[in-house]
Amino acid sequence: AANGSVRYQGGYLQVCDGTTWLKLDTVRDGLAKGSAAASCADIKQSNPSASTGAFWVDPDGGDTANAVQVTCNMT
Repeated sequence: AANGSVRYQGGYLQVCDGTTWLKLDTVRDGLAKGSAAASCADIKQSNPSASTGAFWVDPDGGDTANAVQVTCNMT
C-alpha cells in the first residue's frame, strides 16, 4: 500500500509507511528502542525540527528488538 494509506483491521486503525502496516498508536519517532524509526531521514521527515543527536533506528522496519542507537546529523 502507499505511504500514508489508512485502514481499519483487527480492531485497530493502521497506517502504512510504504512497506509495513503500523497500528496508529505506534509512533516511530526514534526516541526509544520500542519506537525506532527506519532511518534518520524518516525521523527528519516526520519531525522537521529534530536536532542532531542520538536516535534509535530499525532498518528492517520490523520488530524493534534489533534496533540500534545511532547519531543522526539533521543538518
